[in-house]
Amino acid sequence: MNSQIAKVDLDPGGGQAPAEGSGRRGIVRFAWLPIPLLLAAIIVFRIAGLSESHEAPMLRLVLSFTFYTLVALGALILIGRSFLATGAPGLLLLECGVILWSLAGTVGDAVSCGDVNINVTIFNTAILLAGICLLAGAILSIPPKRALPNRPFWLGAGCALALGVMGLLTWAALTHRLPVFFIQGQGGTPVRFWVLISAIFVFVLSAGLLLASQRRAHSPFTFWFALALLLLAVGLFGIMIQLSLGCIVNWLSRTAQWLGGFYLFMAAVAALRGSGLEFLPSKEQSHSTLYHYALTVVIVVASAAIRLAFLPAMGTQAPFLTFFPAVTLAALYGGFRSGMLATILSAILTVYFWMEPAGRFDIIEPSNWLATVIFLLSGTMIAFVTEAMHSAQDRASGAEKQALLSAERAAASEMMRESEEKYHTLFTGMTEGFAIHELITDKFGKPLDYRFLEVNPAFERMTGLDRRDVVGKTLNEVLPGDDPKWLQLYAQVTLTGKPIQFENYSPVLKRHYEVFSYRAAPMQFAVIFMDITDRKQAEEALKQQSERLVAANKEMESFAYSVSHDLRAPLRAIEGFSRILLSKMTGKLDDDERRRFEVIRESTKKMGELIDRLLDFSRLGRQSMSIADIQMPGLVKDVSEELLAANSDRKISVKVGHLAAVWGDKVLIKQVLVNLLSNAVKFTRNREEAVIEVGSETKDSEVIFFVRDNGVGFDMQYYGKLFGVFQRLHSDEEFEGSGAGLAIVQRIIYRHGGRVWAEGEVGKGATFYFTLRCASQN
Repeated sequence: MNSQIAKVDLDPGGGQAPAEGSGRRGIVRFAWLPIPLLLAAIIVFRIAGLSESHEAPMLRLVLSFTFYTLVALGALILIGRSFLATGAPGLLLLECGVILWSLAGTVGDAVSCGDVNINVTIFNTAILLAGICLLAGAILSIPPKRALPNRPFWLGAGCALALGVMGLLTWAALTHRLPVFFIQGQGGTPVRFWVLISAIFVFVLSAGLLLASQRRAHSPFTFWFALALLLLAVGLFGIMIQLSLGCIVNWLSRTAQWLGGFYLFMAAVAALRGSGLEFLPSKEQSHSTLYHYALTVVIVVASAAIRLAFLPAMGTQAPFLTFFPAVTLAALYGGFRSGMLATILSAILTVYFWMEPAGRFDIIEPSNWLATVIFLLSGTMIAFVTEAMHSAQDRASGAEKQALLSAERAAASEMMRESEEKYHTLFTGMTEGFAIHELITDKFGKPLDYRFLEVNPAFERMTGLDRRDVVGKTLNEVLPGDDPKWLQLYAQVTLTGKPIQFENYSPVLKRHYEVFSYRAAPMQFAVIFMDITDRKQAEEALKQQSERLVAANKEMESFAYSVSHDLRAPLRAIEGFSRILLSKMTGKLDDDERRRFEVIRESTKKMGELIDRLLDFSRLGRQSMSIADIQMPGLVKDVSEELLAANSDRKISVKVGHLAAVWGDKVLIKQVLVNLLSNAVKFTRNREEAVIEVGSETKDSEVIFFVRDNGVGFDMQYYGKLFGVFQRLHSDEEFEGSGAGLAIVQRIIYRHGGRVWAEGEVGKGATFYFTLRCASQN
């Protein structure tokens, strides 16, 4: 609803610029021109001091009635229809302002009976009140406010209030309850001057607000409304400075007022267009025939009342003046029959009240006969033309609706064609197999089978089945004896609407498929699948190869364990006998012979250590683990003390940081620490002081430990060999060792479900990391 208000108040023309069409563009371009021309003429003739009066009471009355009353009546009808369509508060206040403005001059002329003060008082005060209503309407239109509910009530209440204010103002002027506005022979009083100044200011301010909004959003409504207000302000300015009634300045001022009424009518037309309503009310949307006839009677009676109340001075002159608008209005809303009824009723009332002899249905003067015939013919013509306009509008509306419907159908057809093309392209271009099936059940809803409704080319490639042999047939017909599990799964999808994804093997097609299925329609489901037979075969081959490697690894470990165990006995014998021989032959051996015995002993010792490491490594895959919580600070302290005692001849510093408790085998984790710390001591041999740092960091459910040294480090390009069994990155001449220590560390940590890695740089030390699970997680 708010968007509709915005369309009427700020952009009643549907967002178009005021200029629309070549003919209308010229009119709009110069629509502002009368404002400066009339203002300049008023000022020039006032300075010239031309005060000669040219009174033409009948002409002034007819023009005032035409532009103040008739044009305003049309504007009020259009504004009222727009308000009922949109509920915009600004339009309601505009309606009230136009009512006060239109009645100001007519009522003043009708009830003053030659009293200039009463005429001026009614006119000036009503104009000021109208300006206040118009200013409020302009303010509420920028920005548009929320639509009012119960619009007929508000429209009726607003119009009644405006008429009531006008009636109260007329009563107060006739009973001299208002200040004096005009003194005969002296002119206007200061009260009149300030009222006119205030009215001019209000009109100019309202126009300024509307023109400011016009810069932000082009709107025919605000364009014509603002120009109308400026013309009214020019007219009031001329009335304020005129020398006498009937002078040239007075006539120019009235001209500005009348032209302002026409511009208000143009603004009302723009508001009607912006509300989306047709200029003529459609008979298809109107009320019953009885309603139209009743409305016609009300319009004719109202026209007669206006003639009696406001135009008594005209007497029997122009007897049909107020009834031409009545016939036109009745025909607009009721068509030909209502127009003819209004014509006949108007003729009867005119003959009775405003033709000599009055009060009788008797036409004596031939001129009256001629006027009556002309009115009856004119009324008939107005009713006929209006009916033709209705018919043309209805045909145009019907043609527009038909064209719109045709356009919508064409657009829908085009969209359907494009959608089908996209679907066909997608359907045939999919690399995945795609099929639509219909579930077949018994009378109790138990799934029995499903039928192939459509398949794509990828389906044929992945199954080896021809589309012609599949579509329209059931599963048992296409793949007899296939896995019944498929039927149960697809029935579940179709009946519950819950999609599923699974892998399955077709014993008939001898293929593996990865399947995604979803419900496509009631009792129908779609299947998208991929042939994963090659992947499954590769996985199976990889699994078998892995199993063979595990078996081979176990055999190798068993062999290594057996060989290592069998080698220990002869090595111990060699070491023992070499020691006995060396002790018995003391003093009998020269230095070279003694050195050879020492080499035998040292070599035997190293071989024994190597065999022990090999046994430790082999044993890791065979022995069970005793898992428990481990307090790492105490364990690191024990390993550090043993390390320092074994290397008492060296300067070693072990810095221990925060160490979290972990979950694991205490004996194996101690072996990890011994290997890493011993490794750090070994590779810092050439340093004045070996500095070793041990610490940890908890992250999520695991603890990351590090052992950092300031030793020789290693080149990261050889990182792949670092944790290999018996792999050495440094020569034996530099650093002794078996090369199995880090491999043992890695295997122990892997058995605990952790990770091991290292960082290093030549000459700048190395850092080894390993992870274990937090004790609190178990």
